[in-house]
Amino acid sequence: MTATDQNPQQSAQPTPRKTINVVGAAIVKDGKVLCAQRGEGRSLAGFWEFPGGKIEPHETARQALHREIEEELLCEVEVANEVCTSSYDYDFGTVVLTSFVCHLISGAPHLTEHHEIHLRHRFSSFFDGRARKRRLTMRNMDDHDHSSLVEALLSGFVNKKDNVDAQYEPTLIANHDGRTMEYAIKDELQRSQDFDMSIAFVSQGALQVLKQYFLDFADNNDHQAGRIITSTFNYFNSPKAFRELLKLQRETGIQVQVWQPERSSRNDDDATAAYPYHPKGYVFHHAQGDEPLYSTYVGSSNLTINALNSNREWNLKVATTDTSGLAEQLSE
Repeated sequence: MTATDQNPQQSAQPTPRKTINVVGAAIVKDGKVLCAQRGEGRSLAGFWEFPGGKIEPHETARQALHREIEEELLCEVEVANEVCTSSYDYDFGTVVLTSFVCHLISGAPHLTEHHEIHLRHRFSSFFDGRARKRRLTMRNMDDHDHSSLVEALLSGFVNKKDNVDAQYEPTLIANHDGRTMEYAIKDELQRSQDFDMSIAFVSQGALQVLKQYFLDFADNNDHQAGRIITSTFNYFNSPKAFRELLKLQRETGIQVQVWQPERSSRNDDDATAAYPYHPKGYVFHHAQGDEPLYSTYVGSSNLTINALNSNREWNLKVATTDTSGLAEQLSE
């Protein structure tokens, strides 16, 4: 059979996805890491990223990063250790991102393409675990605080007592008898310096109910404190909810991230289903003397009106110090 006799449908080959290799710089200064907000008119405008860009054909990853930082931020960096390499699938192709820890050598970062740049303390432990361990050994709650926490934990898990400190005592919040997740979140936002919310489902109504508390939190804390991670799992979250999240991020600086599951194989279209995102967890960070305190809520409540108020839910609140095993797991 000649080439002209072949069935066009049988001979057609799938168009390979375009692969774009890029680099990102986690620029560390005084224990903080620089993050940049993408400017208007660019793809993914308003989202936060590590500065960097595309690797040209004649460049190594490190050479590209040197060039990109000089062009984007008008400063010079030393490219240190590689952090990780990850890939992300988009309509236009697959982006392969390699990130490096970098240190400023000369100049100060200037805005050329980005809308804002900020130094964040949150990421320092990710890039320097040894420094984090040293900090942990130096932090100590005073004896009174340790005693109060231990007594509250014993009361919650071993033998109930009536005179323990309520902020430390393990508590089940079931939206019953006046204990609701809405009240708990509002109270935590008023007292905390940072937070992480990992919830699969978010509703516009719940965000609007908490809006003023998010605004007050942003006014009382550093820009870009706080993070909300959600997903497109089962397509529950509506476009209105995502628009409200984007508006919240722009108005408060609270980070909003949408879970992008990794694929075990780029050719495996079903691999995404193996990585569903379905958590319901809230972690609030408090300054407690010289040592931070975590208030952690893990249970069944998503960030929706009914889950915060009327549904019968089970959410366990636990307080821990920054040196605890649970805190170590949460930081990972």
